[in-house]
Amino acid sequence: FYSFLDNYYVIIPSLVIKGGEYIIKKNNKGESTEIIKTKLSTIHAILLFVFNVLFLYNYLSLELWKNGLLYSVVYNVMDMVYLYYSDMKIKKELLFHHFMLITCIIPILVNLNIELPYNYYRVVAINFLCEITTIPLNLAWILYAKNNHNTFNFKALSGLTILLYIPFRICLTSYL
Repeated sequence: FYSFLDNYYVIIPSLVIKGGEYIIKKNNKGESTEIIKTKLSTIHAILLFVFNVLFLYNYLSLELWKNGLLYSVVYNVMDMVYLYYSDMKIKKELLFHHFMLITCIIPILVNLNIELPYNYYRVVAINFLCEITTIPLNLAWILYAKNNHNTFNFKALSGLTILLYIPFRICLTSYL
């Protein structure tokens, strides 16, 4: 799958992700690192959701979808390094969440000489649809961190998080 780049296949995603983080920092001067990382997480969630919808509807080839998953793994590893050294209250939960995401992607990207279930790619793609809930959750958290939690936008985003959580996190993952 990654033969054209041999051992360097994680360099390009790493540079793209760090470049995205740099652009966010440059356009949001004075923002805390947590807010910058949350904005990057929101972009990751949007892209992951879109890539998986396109793959499930056959608008994205298997190889391109796998390439998107590689970017997701690299993003998650980079975020785990940040989380490990941070003092976030939910650090352990987020590290576990990232670890689980990586664990389900690795068999797709790396030949482990194991037979995957015939529908494994589809199940993984369906599972990643739950990342849609991350978008309003992160945006609400940014408003909360900026002490804008008594605003209509915060309340609307919080409500949207709950509305999306039910079908995408509870129903979808219980189906899988």
